[in-house]
Amino acid sequence: MNMKNMEVSSRKLSLRELQMIAASTGDQYVTTIYQTDAGFWTFKVKLKEKEIALAIETTRGGLKVWRNVLNAILYVQKNCQFASEVFVQISDWTLVRLNPEKHAKKIQSN
Repeated sequence: MNMKNMEVSSRKLSLRELQMIAASTGDQYVTTIYQTDAGFWTFKVKLKEKEIALAIETTRGGLKVWRNVLNAILYVQKNCQFASEVFVQISDWTLVRLNPEKHAKKIQSN
């Protein structure tokens, strides 16, 4: 699933909404960590049945961002642990973390 060119909706998710999505959809979503034009790191969530990506907002309503990519990865690791895939886009590179449980099931079925 290529989210690189996926447009982020103007609608943003709160942390509570993100947690509800994670709990109710299982692995039916994908996250992408990317760098903003200002040089900060943020991420978007794409629900598999929807064709939009949603950004995450802070409690004050702004876009959730970090100065360091590692902090963004740790946040996603904690709050999006059931995502089917997590992408980290660094310039022309895209690193991928597959959901280990889902990936293990695919290997066992082959």
